[in-house]
Order: sequence, then structure tokens, then C-alpha cells
Amino acid sequence: MRKMRFEIRDVTPAWAQEQIDELERRQGKGDFVQRPPRNGAIRRYSNDMKRGDWALTHQAVAFDVHGNLIDGQNRLRAVIESGCTIRMVIAYDVPERQGKENKLRTMDSIDLGVPRNVWMALRISHGYGSEATEFASIARNISRFILTAPGVEERLKGVGVSTAQTLYILDTLGYKEACERLRVIVPHKKLRQATFAGAWCWLWGCHPKKAEKFAHDYATQVNLGADDPALKFYRYITMTQKRARTHEEAGLRTAAYVLKASYLGQPLGQVRGSDEAHTFMVRLNPRHKEMIEALFAVVPGEEKPPAE
Repeated sequence: MRKMRFEIRDVTPAWAQEQIDELERRQGKGDFVQRPPRNGAIRRYSNDMKRGDWALTHQAVAFDVHGNLIDGQNRLRAVIESGCTIRMVIAYDVPERQGKENKLRTMDSIDLGVPRNVWMALRISHGYGSEATEFASIARNISRFILTAPGVEERLKGVGVSTAQTLYILDTLGYKEACERLRVIVPHKKLRQATFAGAWCWLWGCHPKKAEKFAHDYATQVNLGADDPALKFYRYITMTQKRARTHEEAGLRTAAYVLKASYLGQPLGQVRGSDEAHTFMVRLNPRHKEMIEALFAVVPGEEKPPAE
């Protein structure tokens, strides 16, 4: 039996295309079956590669003893999409089975482990503590706040948010400080729904004083009129039927509607979603809007978003 061998290779788009073409040829003939590609993962990997946020790890692109691509097709497709040359570990001659009596194929054991989520990376490698889960969710909703706004290119909607993109939003753009302020002002987690928190952090990035006044009013309900946006939103959130998880985009539009009224000092009638309010709020900070859009839409040859 041939022994497994490994090499570290600079994977070019041309080499990656050759492997994907061969994979598709074998699948087309019925000689080999591989799971379908995951377009969201490919886009996320590709964006990281374009920004230079892809690191060499021990996780290899793997071929079995018959030359079948058994692991790494999404990474190779991302190399093609990104147009970048990426250094990777390549494994060859991986046994089809581990022993003659073992009914399981090697592919049966690939990608069955526990995935390392973004919040795990924040906590393990980047100094975030118990707040890592919440901050990762808020960073996702800050990006969703921009990418689901009316008029945004359809191709930017629904993309995943990687660890690198999360860190960029929290650290480079400074929204970690906004997350920390919201936790202090609104200490009850039930009142800090992720969609509201994402929209509020965006307002904080534009106008901290107005954002903090809204949060204080929302947390305390002191000396507020019946039509005050903070009081109206507090009642909306705390109503039993409103505690059910809402669709992310709908929740962001609702938060935008409330925060716009608070920003303009206007009374609020019914709490509802609003495309117009969403657009208004996004336009408050055109620089960060452009930087976040660029973060998810880098094309070959385009510069990464500038650091502050």
C-alpha cells in the first residue's frame, strides 16, 4: 500500500482549476461522488484570500490513492474565484479505507468534527471573553445592516461573515467599543437583541451621544412621553409575542425605523419596519458604509478597505 505523502504548494488559480475540472469529469462519468460545493463558504474564503487574510494551516487539500479530490474543493474553488495564489498543504495517496475490515471510507470521517465558529476564534485567539458570542453576532448584524439595505447589490446579500471580517468590523472600525458601551448601559441581555444591537452600534458609530441617550432612555424609561421612541421600542421588545425570533432583515428595518425617529427627535407611532428609515440610517456614515461594502465585495486587483 502506498504511503501518504504531503507537500506545501503555492496553489495557483490555474492548478486549482485543473483539479476542479478533473473532479467534475470524474463525477460526470459516475466514477466518484463528492458533496455539492458550498457557495457561501466559497465566497467567504475568496474574500479572505483577496484581503490577504488566509493563513497556511495543517488542514490539507487531500487526494485519495485513486487521485480523487476527497477534501478541499471549496478552498480550491475559492482560489479560482479570488484569482490569488495561496500556499496550502496538499496530501496525496490518502487510503480509501483504514484497514480491510473497516466498512467506513476515509471520506466518511472528513468534516465531521465540531466546527470552530467565529465566536470561538474571538475567545480563543483574540482576547474576547464571555462577550465573544454576543459581539460576533452584533458584528454580523452591523454587516447585515449595510448589506441588506435597499439598493445594495444582490450578490452581497446572504454572504457569510468570517473571523477576519468580524475582527475588521469590531477592531478596525471600532465597533467593539460600541458593543461594550451597550452592555454597560443596557445590562439585561433580553433587551439587547442582536438586530437591535447591530443597528444601535451603527448609530453609535455615527453619533455616540444620540445613541447613548436612546440606550439610557430605553434601559430606564424615566420621564418619557407616551410616544417617545425609546419607550415605544422597550414595550415592543418586552411584549410576549414580540420575544419570538424575528427574521434578521425585518428586525434591522424595525430598529432603523425606531432609531431614525430618536435621532431626529420625532414622536413614534406604531413600531414597524421601514426601507426608507433603513436607507436614511445607513447614509449617516457613508465612509463606514463604503468600507463594509468593500469588505464583502473585494475583486482581484482591488485594494483592501483602508485601515483607520
